[in-house]
Amino acid sequence: MFPLRVTEELDDWPEKSVRRRLWVKFSEARELCWHPWMKEALDVFASKVSKRKEGTQIYHFKENTVVCCS
Repeated sequence: MFPLRVTEELDDWPEKSVRRRLWVKFSEARELCWHPWMKEALDVFASKVSKRKEGTQIYHFKENTVVCCS
């Protein structure tokens, strides 16, 4: 699991046949996590993003969403 900066969303990508892409809110992404360490990592990431939004905005989120690939 990696945070990524998305600059463009393509209809086709190399792993499209084995992965699906889904845009979800943070709360939904947390529920979709399979392992406790994934939930913890998402919580830490969300906390850091919230703090950065108050200052210089490094991350841009489409309606407070994250991408979930499985």
